Amino acid sequence: YCNDELWVFNSDTVMGNITLTAKWTANHYQVQFENEKGVNPQGIEVVYDSEVSLPQPVDVQGFTFNGWYDGSKLVSDGIWKISNNVTLTANWTRDSYKVFFDTDGGNEIDPLDVYSYSQITELPQPERQDYYFLGWYLDNDLIETPYDFEEGNITLKAHWQGVTEKFEFTDDEAGTGIAIQNYKLDEETVEIPDLIAGKKVTT
Repeated sequence: YCNDELWVFNSDTVMGNITLTAKWTANHYQVQFENEKGVNPQGIEVVYDSEVSLPQPVDVQGFTFNGWYDGSKLVSDGIWKISNNVTLTANWTRDSYKVFFDTDGGNEIDPLDVYSYSQITELPQPERQDYYFLGWYLDNDLIETPYDFEEGNITLKAHWQGVTEKFEFTDDEAGTGIAIQNYKLDEETVEIPDLIAGKKVTT
């Protein structure tokens, strides 16, 4: 261009010193989207070096959307710098939560990492001296495996049945003493001990 007018080399004549200026038009590229967790958004046409906004997929239960990827590279909203037609792939991460264990006097057990909407096939077996493990409870409901986990961190609490040679017992309502439930032998006279499992017998 000369003075903002297209210079035609076959016909325009140089009459003195001139400066020709190159002008450019940004290329247009086609962008397609591939989303294995839902509907594929409609493809768009983008202009190189222009501002581009990428579509947001519909939320998928149990998964977090991490963005659109070109191979292993994250492509974000902003100035478009990919100089070819491209198919971007939606990247998702399955949500992960923790199952905590309240052993209620038993041995310590590390939390369990669980994916959302997965199935827990096995739970740890706690130990507690002089007690028999009855099971894991969630809000007073016994959890049996396989257990269909949904989402959110949860805490399972161990329930116990105390057992000695003579007695079956549990913790009392206050949780600070022992409530005897059953005498296992057949003696007519039963001597009630002051302590069982290190706690005072209250009931």
